[in-house]
Amino acid sequence: MNLCIDVGNSTIGMGVFLKDELIQKWELRSDACRTDTEFLERIKNLFSSNKISFESIDGIIYSSVVPSINSALKKALSKLFNVEILTVNSGIKTGLMLKIDNP
Repeated sequence: MNLCIDVGNSTIGMGVFLKDELIQKWELRSDACRTDTEFLERIKNLFSSNKISFESIDGIIYSSVVPSINSALKKALSKLFNVEILTVNSGIKTGLMLKIDNP
């Protein structure tokens, strides 16, 4: 399963996918003041209350438009999951041609 995270200005969208199927989704309030421990506890509670094990996550796909949240949230994710975090940004090689000056 993959955990996909989209950090926006107002909310953090999180979804767990089994192949192409979204099996669980959550929203957290975007709060740059949260510590990694606060993010860790919140994510732990979401997984526990929905009976999803941390070990079932094979990968994390992460995107963000709020740089001030990234450090704490990624630190929490690294503590909870033993997988690499793929960060989607303008430098990732997707094969898509972006024809704008500042993606």
